[in-house]
Amino acid sequence: MWAASLVLCDVVAAAAQQQDDASAAGSSLLPAIRGARVLELGAGCGLPSLTAHLCGAAATLLTEQPTVASLLQRTVCEHFPTAAAAGGRSPDPTTAPGEGEAGQQGRPVGRIAAAALDWAAVARPTPEPAAAEAEPAVYRGRGWPPLCGPTPTAGGAEGWEWEVILCSDCVYEPLYGDSWRLLSAALQALTTAKTVALVACERRRADGVEDFLAALRSWGAVVECERRLRLPPRWWERQGQGGGEGEEGVAELRGSSAGLVEVYAVRKGDGCGLAGR
Repeated sequence: MWAASLVLCDVVAAAAQQQDDASAAGSSLLPAIRGARVLELGAGCGLPSLTAHLCGAAATLLTEQPTVASLLQRTVCEHFPTAAAAGGRSPDPTTAPGEGEAGQQGRPVGRIAAAALDWAAVARPTPEPAAAEAEPAVYRGRGWPPLCGPTPTAGGAEGWEWEVILCSDCVYEPLYGDSWRLLSAALQALTTAKTVALVACERRRADGVEDFLAALRSWGAVVECERRLRLPPRWWERQGQGGGEGEEGVAELRGSSAGLVEVYAVRKGDGCGLAGR
């Protein structure tokens, strides 16, 4: 379990709690979770999305590469059989409130599913006809995937847009190369004026995060650090591989940012065009 994923879960839960407690003086960077349409990119095991689902999101979609998406759907069906019907298809969207699994504080939760999503396909909002014909089942991030059943009606089926986008530990150049470029382009295509993306990164030596943040700002995104948390040494000592033993070895591997997790709130700026919609 990556540290960034756990910290992002805490941020999601805090956003839901802030939404419930109107009198609390919380962060203005946090989006509303309860009743929102939530999309996770590069979900991995999907813990942030599952947290959002349990906190009352109206519709939650976990996305990953095709080889991982099927495992995610199995996890969803096993843990939330009512919200994700057997066979990987979502249930009837007319299910009455209260008939699903109970979420935070016993509140009914919404729909949840998993789907394969290619960031490159998302970054090409208008594919060439030949490509579209060759890849008819490719989900491009807009609307509820047809393969996941009928569009959830919660929040209104028309004018569908993702209100919250989650992403954790998807930027690390030594492992993923410069795939952060595609991630930035995908976020540009998927965000609207109403979207807040929460992107969690565990900082490491030469991780590429600063280049990723610069790429976001290059298309007009407003990027603000919502959470900065340094994990206890016993956590990141276990994560170091090949960098020697103990705190000094891991610090050498990761640099002075060892054990630091940052969560960024990303929005489209007022002057940013919405051509990616």
